[in-house]
Amino acid sequence: MQGGGPRGRRLRASPACGVSRPERERGPVGGARPPRGQSRGDKAVKAMLDNPAAVAREVHAELKAQDRLQQEAFFVVGLDTRNGLRAMRMICVGTLDRCPTHPREVFTAALKMGGVARIILAHNHPSGDPSPSPQDITLTRAMVEAGRVLGIAVLDHIVVGTDDAEDACVRWHSLRESGMVEFDG
Repeated sequence: MQGGGPRGRRLRASPACGVSRPERERGPVGGARPPRGQSRGDKAVKAMLDNPAAVAREVHAELKAQDRLQQEAFFVVGLDTRNGLRAMRMICVGTLDRCPTHPREVFTAALKMGGVARIILAHNHPSGDPSPSPQDITLTRAMVEAGRVLGIAVLDHIVVGTDDAEDACVRWHSLRESGMVEFDG
């Protein structure tokens, strides 16, 4: 997939990635721009993840850097009130086909980030197939409900296919864009 750009621009995966549908750049965070003076750092990422493809690439890069492409891992991406990235945290590492996650751990991590008004959930499928499982959908609905109680909107849940894909060819599925779950925000 190609990198970000101005709102409204369409992103397309190369045919080698196996993703044929166009992915909209305007995703769960609405194409907001980073505040002035903020740039990407190591763990204190201050860049904007303004679309599901950007979140998927960031998750894939983190998993690759930690040599965890063959294990499921669950991430929380914390956003401020202007959809600026506060932090991205890996909160759980599981096995080849599951990663036990509970709203308690997700929202504890979000609250510890400080200044988080919204979150995006993300996890990987080591098989490379980013299709959400029934358990993924059930968990996402529980997270959305917990977020409503706590006043932290869950904007999306992105499933990343992380077999041995190159960074530019990361496959992903946005539960928000597919309409499988009703999200806030």
